[in-house]
Amino acid sequence: KISRVNKQWATLCYEVTSAYTPDDFKRLVRLFQGGWTHANKMFVGKTLHDVKCFDFASSYPAVMTTRTFPLGPFVKCDVSEFPDLEAQDLNNGKYHWYMRVELENVVSKLDASYWSLSKTTDCTGATIDNGRIFACKHMVAYMTDLDWDTFKQCYYFYGSKVLELYKSEAGYF
Repeated sequence: KISRVNKQWATLCYEVTSAYTPDDFKRLVRLFQGGWTHANKMFVGKTLHDVKCFDFASSYPAVMTTRTFPLGPFVKCDVSEFPDLEAQDLNNGKYHWYMRVELENVVSKLDASYWSLSKTTDCTGATIDNGRIFACKHMVAYMTDLDWDTFKQCYYFYGSKVLELYKSEAGYF
């Protein structure tokens, strides 16, 4: 329905998506993720009472209207741009970006693991918690700027290398 109400948004979506090649599409499928719901290994099969929850990376309408989004196709850029892109304010940067990153000696900071094994393209020496990586010797994954920020909050890692880097101008719809 939104495409009928907001023709400018519909046109922008068409222009962005029609510019992607099949390889671009495959990368984006590896990249984008849905909600993070997961059973904590410490509580599987137990009935809990007085549970408090929070949503730390939501895409509810408030976020969709107050945060910037990529406004055009992602363009491959040199990995040397990573420090500048990473240093941007996530809520007010000039670009949104994503990368393919290689990580070594990853260990969760949390009891509940965060990163899904299915969202890696390579993972070795892994301890898996109900489909999520608790620890691994080596992993390769695509991550958005927001994913990377959350990943760093949830995991220790002792070595990283950006293998590919893509950026798109950021703005409001």
